[in-house]
Amino acid sequence: NAPDRIRVRANAGLEQGASYLKSFNAAHASDKAMEHASAKSMVGAISAYKTDTVTAKAQIATYTEAVTADTAKIATLQSDLTAAQATLDAAKAATPIDQSKIDAAQIALDTATTNLAAAQQQLAADQTSLAAANQLLANTQATLADRANVTLTSQVVTKLDSMLGI
Repeated sequence: NAPDRIRVRANAGLEQGASYLKSFNAAHASDKAMEHASAKSMVGAISAYKTDTVTAKAQIATYTEAVTADTAKIATLQSDLTAAQATLDAAKAATPIDQSKIDAAQIALDTATTNLAAAQQQLAADQTSLAAANQLLANTQATLADRANVTLTSQVVTKLDSMLGI
């Protein structure tokens, strides 16, 4: 009967998932046990995973926020640069020519250009740091997967992180 076959397949899937996660039962170890575990043990591997994951996720949050702020700052500075260029163009087109206004507008344009370049450099640095944090997270997961000899699906990572309180 069809409902029985569905139930059997669902139960088999649950059993397979539970079997799959059994490598990670060490995640239930106490903080003290994780602190003192050998790096070669599964408890030690999970402890390292937890530490590195917490670090990577904190860095990802920090640099994601920084990239967002950098992007907003660049938009403002690009507007400032456009306005400074317009002011310089107007000063150059004015009759009679007022060299002091042209000089002041050129200084403002140079300052706007310098500020924009600095913000773009900061954005590049923060994007590099964000990529490194994402790579740390990927490497952390790959190391644990290798140690446990399993493939870490997003569902397994979510369950494991939940078990670890991270």
